[in-house]
Amino acid sequence: DVTTAVSGVTIENVGRWGFYVNGGTGTYDGVNVTDVREPDGSWIDRCTYEVDGAYYTSVDRGAGFLVYGGDAVISNSSVHGSEGWGLSLVQANAEISGSAFSDSTCAGVINFTGSAEITGSSFSNSIEMYSAFGQVFDYQGATILEGNTFTDTRAYYLSDSDDGAGGY
Repeated sequence: DVTTAVSGVTIENVGRWGFYVNGGTGTYDGVNVTDVREPDGSWIDRCTYEVDGAYYTSVDRGAGFLVYGGDAVISNSSVHGSEGWGLSLVQANAEISGSAFSDSTCAGVINFTGSAEITGSSFSNSIEMYSAFGQVFDYQGATILEGNTFTDTRAYYLSDSDDGAGGY
């Protein structure tokens, strides 16, 4: 199992993924990602794509900061202007504190079948044209929000549906 410690990193103007973590255990302090672009123009809205008339949402394609599996402690970090998810947690366990998420096309944070505890962080400028997911989106995971600030955004829906999805 890999263990990493990353601090003081700035990533700007890249395609598809800004900062990508695949498994292991890590602490990430001061990881700042700005302006991640999705190079594939075939996406309907940077969150959804179509295959043979069916629509799908990708949880790991297009993210400013992607954690795929493993455990992450993220602090004092930011994602701004991502054409996709701000922070995508895919089957990962994460503690996020003192971080800022703004201007992401899909949502500031998605937790897909993992666990996330988000404290003392800020969320702003939900992009209304695309962000049907609100600023924090949980799909069959466990997300705890405590002491966060939401500005110029919207709560789209809360759901206890059978598929376990909910947006905040």
